[in-house]
Amino acid sequence: FLPMCGRSASAVRPHLAALRSMTLCGLWHAPNPGWVLWGLLHGAGLSVHQAWTVWLRKRFALKKKLAASIPVRVVATALTFHFVALTWVFVAIDPWRLAPSVKYLGLLLGVG
Repeated sequence: FLPMCGRSASAVRPHLAALRSMTLCGLWHAPNPGWVLWGLLHGAGLSVHQAWTVWLRKRFALKKKLAASIPVRVVATALTFHFVALTWVFVAIDPWRLAPSVKYLGLLLGVG
């Protein structure tokens, strides 16, 4: 990840590096649509985390208060766990076809 990011003042470059590196991790597992989507989603998750971290750095008092809050930490852990667990659907059902995974996610989330 770091070699792709480099030392740049660009605010976009770390987000693109996260997307690229995690997509490559997905391709490393297997070159099929399920693993590529898994990598893209994890790269997007890392990008959101990076944006959140940068936003919080500018608000030190809020960052300190959130870090000390047990309910906030529990919710953050639960969100991370569910995000990771839901992305496994794309590789667990049929990594060569995304439609069954999307259908299954819809059933899990009560849509369709």
